[in-house]
Amino acid sequence: MVAFNTGAGAATLQLNIDVGAVSGNSSRVDWSLYLYCYNGRSFNLSANVGWSVNIAGNGYSGAFAYDFRGTSAVLIASGSTWVGHDGNGNATISVSGFKGVDGSSDIADNVTVSASVNLPRIPKPPVTNGAPAVSNLAPTSVKLTWPANTNNNGAAIDQYLLRINKKTPVDGPGYVDYPLGASTLSHTVTGLTPGTQYYAAVYAHNGQGYSPKSADTSFKTLSGAYVRRGSTWKPVEVMVYRSGQWKSAEVLVYRNGAWVPAT
Repeated sequence: MVAFNTGAGAATLQLNIDVGAVSGNSSRVDWSLYLYCYNGRSFNLSANVGWSVNIAGNGYSGAFAYDFRGTSAVLIASGSTWVGHDGNGNATISVSGFKGVDGSSDIADNVTVSASVNLPRIPKPPVTNGAPAVSNLAPTSVKLTWPANTNNNGAAIDQYLLRINKKTPVDGPGYVDYPLGASTLSHTVTGLTPGTQYYAAVYAHNGQGYSPKSADTSFKTLSGAYVRRGSTWKPVEVMVYRSGQWKSAEVLVYRNGAWVPAT
């Protein structure tokens, strides 16, 4: 709860603001308007005194009577209103309270208390993550690395999802998902087919859901051939010279009456 007050004469006018329930992209703002008198005087007034409250453009008004005999606080009025947030879950509202003239004392005549209030942010799913980058490309594996999501929209990142597909867009039929921890920013995918085009994308996740899909990253696994360098066999890509340039060739084997990828 936050409280705003203005003193006048022998009293103080105070507006209390609290945030209650959240529904969708809106918050319930609870308010109460109090009149305080701390100096021991026994003011009381049975006649009606005007008051008004405005919460983010929603107005309330009425009249009240006060009696400070035996108390230092009088509740003028209270209520609740729902306030919408912007697309990022943020909301800043103007609030004010007013007490009119009572005509019989110096208890805060024609006093206004006003303020600007930042409501707690309503978290949203993260923004779109940066796309994965390719390294360590081999015939049947690849390492994919992506940047941390620094705009989590008010809720901590708790997971990354790496998605692989032979088609684009990545989220079309046939994709394979790799759920990964919040601190995992790279993953080596194995079991791929040599000489094959693949596409990859990343999603960030927080308590509100998944981000939109990152841009698709394309890569083609090596063709499945190895050469010996020193004491080590290293993967290489098989190339053919065609139309004045070298192009990748997919290595196939004849199996069960058909040419198929050499896996």
